[in-house]
Amino acid sequence: MPHCIYSQNEIAESDAEHVLQNFLGARWTSHEIVCNELQADFGETIDVALERSLQPIRNLFGTRGGRGGAGPILRNLEASSGEILDLEPGLQPRLRQPIVTVTNLPDGRRLVRMQLGVLGHLGWALNMLRDQIPELTVDENSLRTLGRSVESYIQGTVQLDVGFGGDDYFRGMLKSCFNLLGAVNPDAAQLPCFNGVREFVREGVGQSQSFVRWITNADPLPVPRLGPIDQAVFVTTRNTSIEGVIQFFGDIVHAFQLSDSYDGDLLRICR
Repeated sequence: MPHCIYSQNEIAESDAEHVLQNFLGARWTSHEIVCNELQADFGETIDVALERSLQPIRNLFGTRGGRGGAGPILRNLEASSGEILDLEPGLQPRLRQPIVTVTNLPDGRRLVRMQLGVLGHLGWALNMLRDQIPELTVDENSLRTLGRSVESYIQGTVQLDVGFGGDDYFRGMLKSCFNLLGAVNPDAAQLPCFNGVREFVREGVGQSQSFVRWITNADPLPVPRLGPIDQAVFVTTRNTSIEGVIQFFGDIVHAFQLSDSYDGDLLRICR
């Protein structure tokens, strides 16, 4: 029976664990590296932290998940001009709530303008209009015949805050490196030299600084590019050091050291 590379207990039951997280579009899975208990724990903690940090970039590129699901929608964002928006995949803005304006004309009439993100917001907009014009008698069906569908620009700008970091973020990436090692060389992944990785990924014991290797110059890491915005994970040995690299969307690269006391076989693994 295989053993979980994190708990080192025999795996009684295991659903497919993605070597690289499913939300990135990865499809390579293994039933022999992570037990179901830890899969559930990772899916509610470190995988969520990693996915949340990368949401704006996934939205920009419309990256689908490994099961074909659409990229994330960034919800409830306020534009500088006051509109409340959802950004659908590809940074496509859509009004999250209607905008209703009533302008009093010199001749006593009133000009009403409604802007909707989707037609289903019409009833919501009508209620907003009745708050401004209580005596209004028009109904929703009448409004449907009067309206027309047009696309327009938002009037202001939307600021997206993108930030990478935190122990849970790095635990999620380190998990992908160690998953890759376990899927290709399960015996090596059970070695005591990886106990620090196991404890950090499984329970958050330790600090990310013990594993993250920061790039000290502007030169890109010499790793293969599978495509302009592809994801990739690499594990390699260098003397007694075993190192991993995660590459997100072609250009976001993080380097790790999984152990400085590895004495096993030479490894060159890429996925």
